[in-house]
Amino acid sequence: MKANTFHLPPPKSSLSTDADIKSNAKSDLKEFSVYKWVLLVFIISSLQIVISTFSIQFLDEWSIDVKNFADHSVVRNSDGEPNHVRMPQRRNQQVLILMASPGTPQFKNLEQNLYLWNKEFKLRPWSWAIPDISPTIYNQEDGFKPFIESVYFLATSPPRGYDGFNRTAKTKSDFFVKQFSRCFLFEWMKNKHLLISSDKFHLLQEGENSVRKLLQLLPWRDNRFALYGSDRDVKVAVLYPIDRFDHILRVFQSVAPPELTFLEWLSHLEDLSSFDVLSLAQSIQDEGISVEVLPFSNTESNSLNKLIICNVLGAVDCVNEETPKFIDNDEDDTKSKYEDDTKSKDEDDTESNDEDDTESDRDKSSTTRDVSLPNKTQFLRLLSDYECSFQFMTMCSSEVSTQQARDDLINHIRSYKV
Repeated sequence: MKANTFHLPPPKSSLSTDADIKSNAKSDLKEFSVYKWVLLVFIISSLQIVISTFSIQFLDEWSIDVKNFADHSVVRNSDGEPNHVRMPQRRNQQVLILMASPGTPQFKNLEQNLYLWNKEFKLRPWSWAIPDISPTIYNQEDGFKPFIESVYFLATSPPRGYDGFNRTAKTKSDFFVKQFSRCFLFEWMKNKHLLISSDKFHLLQEGENSVRKLLQLLPWRDNRFALYGSDRDVKVAVLYPIDRFDHILRVFQSVAPPELTFLEWLSHLEDLSSFDVLSLAQSIQDEGISVEVLPFSNTESNSLNKLIICNVLGAVDCVNEETPKFIDNDEDDTKSKYEDDTKSKDEDDTESNDEDDTESDRDKSSTTRDVSLPNKTQFLRLLSDYECSFQFMTMCSSEVSTQQARDDLINHIRSYKV
C-alpha cells in the first residue's frame, strides 16, 4: 500500500523575464510622471501667489507716488480747489541769423556787446554760440567771421585731386566748421536759442550751395541724435540802415582798395554782392526760411544795440528798466568824415578861383577819399526801386520787378566807367 505523499509546488524562479521587467519599468515611470506633474503644478502655483502679492504691493506704492506727484503738480486757487495741471513743456527753440553787409554801422559795436553779454550769461535763454578754442587759433571777438568764411570755402573750393585744391585751407575750414557746428549742437541740447551774426554773409552769394551748406550744419540735421527742430524754427533778420548812401559809403571804406575813389570802385563792381544782402536773403527765403528786415538809424547812438538786445532778443526791458550799459566806441565816425569830405568838394567847386581854398582842399584830399558821385539822386532812386521790389521789404514797395530793377541799377552803375 502506497503511502500518501504531499508534493510542494516548485519554487518560483528569482529571475524575471524581460516582459516583467518592462512592465515594472512602465508602472514606475507612470508613478514618477504623476509625482513630477503634481510637483510642477505646486511650484507654479506658489510662484504665482508670490508674484501677485509683490505686484499688488508695488502697484499700491506706485499709485501713492503718482498721486503725490499729481498733488504737487496741481495749481490750486484761493479755495484750495485744483486749477490746472502744470506739465513740463519743451521750449520752442529758435535760430536767429543776424545778416549784415560789410561796413554796417554799429555792427562791430553790437558784436562786442553780444560777446560780453553772452560771457556774463545776460542773453539767456539765447546763446551767441561761439566755440571755446585756443586764442592762438581763434579770437572769440571775431565772432562768426571764420565760420562763414569756412562755409564759403567748403562750398566753392574744388575737391581733392582737382586743380586749385588747397589742403591747408581745407583742413582749416573743416576744423572751424566742426567746432562751430559742435557748439551749436551743445547749446541746442541745453534748450537754448541760437544767435548767429556776421557781416560776411555776402560771401555766400558767390556759391550756389553755400546756403544749403549753412543750413545743413544746424543741430537737427545731425543724424547722430534725434533732436527737435526744423527749418521752420530759423529766422533771418536783415540789418538795414535807413540812410542807404551812408551805408554804401561805409561798405566802400571797408572793402575797396585805398587807392580807388568811390566812383572808381562803384564803376568796377561786377555785381551788387558787396552791399546787397537782400538778394542773399531772398535765396534763403526760397529754401523755406522766414526773412524779416530790421531798419535802424545810422546816426542814433546804440540804436542797433537797443534794437537787437532789447527788442529782438528781449534780454533787457529797456523801457521799464534802466537803459543797459553798452560798449560805445568811436569807430563809427565814417559819416561825419564823409560829410566833411563832400562838403569840401562842394566848396572846391564853388570857390575854385580862390587859391587858398584850393590848397586847403588838396591837403584834405590827401587824407580823405573822394566820395563824389554824379547823378546821385538817380542812383538812390534806382537803388530804392531795387530794394523795395523784394516781398519781405514791408516798409516800401516797387512797381518794377526785382530782375528789371536790378538790371536798371547795374546798367546805371556801369555808365560810371572811368
